[in-house]
Amino acid sequence: MPAESPTAVTPEGKVTIAVSGLGNQNYDPGAASGLAEELVNAEVGEALVIMGPEKNAYIGGVASEWEVPSTDGLTWVFTLRDGVQYHDDTTATTEDIGYTIERFIDPENKSVSGANLTRVLDRFDITEKQVTLHLKEPASFIPMLAYMQITPKAAVEAAGGSFGDHPIGAGPFKFVSARVDDRVALEAFTNHYRKVPGFKELELRLIPEVTTRLASLQAGESDIMLKPSGPAIPAIEGDSNLKLNQIESTSLNGIIFLDLGTPETAAGSPWSDPRMREAVAHAIDIDTIIEKIYFEHAVPVAVPSAVAGLPGVPDLLPRVYDPAKAKALIDQAGHADLEFSIYSYTSGAQAGNTETADAVSTYLNAVGFKTQSRPVEYAAFFDSVRGNAWSGTGALSVQVLGGRAQESFLGVVDPGASQTYYYSEELAIEAKTLFTLAGEALEEAVGELSQKLYDQIAYVPLVSQNYVQGYGKRIRGWAPRMRAGYELGMEYIELEG
Repeated sequence: MPAESPTAVTPEGKVTIAVSGLGNQNYDPGAASGLAEELVNAEVGEALVIMGPEKNAYIGGVASEWEVPSTDGLTWVFTLRDGVQYHDDTTATTEDIGYTIERFIDPENKSVSGANLTRVLDRFDITEKQVTLHLKEPASFIPMLAYMQITPKAAVEAAGGSFGDHPIGAGPFKFVSARVDDRVALEAFTNHYRKVPGFKELELRLIPEVTTRLASLQAGESDIMLKPSGPAIPAIEGDSNLKLNQIESTSLNGIIFLDLGTPETAAGSPWSDPRMREAVAHAIDIDTIIEKIYFEHAVPVAVPSAVAGLPGVPDLLPRVYDPAKAKALIDQAGHADLEFSIYSYTSGAQAGNTETADAVSTYLNAVGFKTQSRPVEYAAFFDSVRGNAWSGTGALSVQVLGGRAQESFLGVVDPGASQTYYYSEELAIEAKTLFTLAGEALEEAVGELSQKLYDQIAYVPLVSQNYVQGYGKRIRGWAPRMRAGYELGMEYIELEG
């Protein structure tokens, strides 16, 4: 599993990217309390494995290769890549890797990614060239490691609690400065082993409002606009000075029944009745959502946490839009006039999330429910759902979910996940089994679990939105490497001329 070879370049010029969020702007990877910091952390840092250029594929990073020598999927051996340099000119070691793991799983650091790793990691062993990780149970493990940027032990200890103010990593960009709630400045790292950027300076400019990001792109103040949505999409397409780039998504928007995450809150919930979940599915006009909110840059999704085209995922169709059937199911279940909130977040991984929640609220009100759409700030939203703050209230959420089938199914049903969408010990066992299979056996198991999640309506998947970016005249091209909805791999941006 080799990484790419670096290209000899002399970086020149500057690229400015208008972004919707920069997280809490503490860029210590081991203490990231959310995922929005990935826009910076994944450029400054380098993980053991990184997202590759192909959809749903990971390649070696600080680890040149890895293997799973045991048939039970519990032992993973990673080999350190020779000559990976940090921005302070020191060289990465397996001691740094072990130190990074310890910091990620330390509960005092409150790392979201580290919490997931803690749940599955039993122990690890280190030699001069290899790190062996032993798991408690089969798990979607590689994606977790892709969030764990390796940090130099000496630099972290020297900086103490201020490491996140000026992080040092082994990524393609060096950290230069940050102005809180404004921008982050990075600079090309010319000794990067994999890919030296073709430009010297990278500025991530925080512009939360989509119309203001569009105006910045149109004025030439930004070279790239991330997450255009709504009318900004046709505005870019209709401007001869701009280009709309898009790639297929590995994520989707879905409607979550928040009561179903724990057996305690599911007991007695109206959403425990599958007729109620089916009613919600039939109440939503997905085609109109695609037309009006995503301007045809999205496709419908049928299987919870599985986008189209992945190996083993069956060719199922979403429930048809049928308000009359939805009303009949609600009457049969005896829950007419049910009142509840629909929560969404105002920024984050995928554009259009709040607008989709508003549309869902309108459709559900049309079949007899009494709902209110309640947008919440990104970090506060996930604090609430992870803490089950809205569970037991009948509330729903509209949010972005993983769509990579094998690695995403477990997060839906696993009782031990940081957020369980549909508590099921039986389906969790089947999802864990996927990580011990390969080839035709894996595809068959993915197909069977896909059908069960679809039949039980674990949640209501809606659309998979293409990841789109707006380009100014200076940008020739870019193939972002999507992870959790974030456009990464900015070192691969190509300039005209």
